[in-house]
Amino acid sequence: MLNWIIDARDIRDEQAFDYGLLLKTHDIEDFLFERRDNIFFVMAPKGLGKTFVLKAKSINYIRDGIPLIHDNMLVDKPGSPAIVFNKDKLSLFSSYQNWVNLWSLSIGLSVLKKLKLTDKINAQCSSAIKKLIELPLSTITDYCKCILSISRNEFYEITQNDLNNLIIPLLKRVNTAIAAFIDNVDEYFDTHINKYKFSRVSSEGVVSKDIWYLSQMGLIEAVYQLTNNPHLKIFVSIRKEAYLKLKEIDSKAPQYKGSGIDLTYSHEELKEIFIKNILREKKDRLSHPDILEKDPILAFLGIKNIEHDRTGRIENIFDYIARHTLSRPRDFMVIGSELSRTRVPERNQEKIKEIINNVSSEEIAHEYIKEVEPHIDGLDFDKAFSLIDSNILTLDQIKQICCSYNNQNNNDYAKSSCSSCTKNHIFCTLYMLGLLGITYRESIRNELRQKFLAPGIKPFDMIGKLESLCSEVYLIHPCLYGL
Repeated sequence: MLNWIIDARDIRDEQAFDYGLLLKTHDIEDFLFERRDNIFFVMAPKGLGKTFVLKAKSINYIRDGIPLIHDNMLVDKPGSPAIVFNKDKLSLFSSYQNWVNLWSLSIGLSVLKKLKLTDKINAQCSSAIKKLIELPLSTITDYCKCILSISRNEFYEITQNDLNNLIIPLLKRVNTAIAAFIDNVDEYFDTHINKYKFSRVSSEGVVSKDIWYLSQMGLIEAVYQLTNNPHLKIFVSIRKEAYLKLKEIDSKAPQYKGSGIDLTYSHEELKEIFIKNILREKKDRLSHPDILEKDPILAFLGIKNIEHDRTGRIENIFDYIARHTLSRPRDFMVIGSELSRTRVPERNQEKIKEIINNVSSEEIAHEYIKEVEPHIDGLDFDKAFSLIDSNILTLDQIKQICCSYNNQNNNDYAKSSCSSCTKNHIFCTLYMLGLLGITYRESIRNELRQKFLAPGIKPFDMIGKLESLCSEVYLIHPCLYGL
């Protein structure tokens, strides 16, 4: 397997997977451990390696000889084309329970077909179920896409009668081990949140942000219920933002979390991931190949520190890289890949800083803004960024910029309060997205520290109250400087 893999979808089989690049945090080790098969959900925001971890588990199952529903594939993912709905279908699938039923039916039919048990329901099932069984479908996501296209009447007939009275009882009696790994459900329904993918709104095709959330939320509940049978092993990747939304409507959310892992990485763990990729570098792409084992980062880049132009402050080179990321493994892969392509003789301090800064703004920040923008109602990021001219802001300056953004009288900004304001809270949103940092006093040494939230910690639409944070100043994330 090559290093600096930015998208794990490029890993198509066991031969392309390199376990040496997988960092086994405690949570990941628990997920991969064969006797911990009660962990079904891998939850994280985009860019933290959900697919990578899911494929590692899938390979373990293949090696152990446990049959997968999706033959010849490490994971089952919906693929294309994307689904859009007419108004009636959108109404039908604006129900959380209908998504639970859809996924339960999709999983049930694929399991029964794989185990050749469909004949046990043929005599009693409806004609609609018989049609689904006869179709050349096998995977869970294939059934999901097909069921999305059936009529409202057929859907209710199937889920209220066949699902509850025939399929679920038969699934409970399954005593043969079978597994599936479901990935990329969030990307399949990106159409419903991404204005660049689908802009037409009519009776032939309507979109709703709720679909992106509900499709994943319903999958969590369906898997949680069906895996009460220990022979059924259904593992899925879930966007952390969907789980946060589920917590708002389902009291069982803490139980779901107990059956999953929440991917997070410390600074040192991210450094270890970065080094693992350096150790896979070809010798001619290393500045000092002779010290690779002793000091991998110096061997790779040829420098240990960065000197800041204005302050003269010396900063460790990895710390500088980390500050220009959103603490996601993918960010480090993007930067590492670009540095790897740079000719060794050109790797001096200025060139390395230039690469890190450019990648941080043009790729990491730009892609992240494009990713979260559909979830944030009414916020014009370009307009907001055009009003910010400093990377360090006081609360008064923040209020002034907010007033300008919302076309309010700047003379009234001192009287305004975030808690009573009904306008766009641009800096509250940036804080929730991890793009605005706060400062705090470290208790033992009384030193001023900075803190940024990690992506996915808070729901996209949650409004923060910056005043209550009591920060001395607020910090714009370095990845935004170019924007």
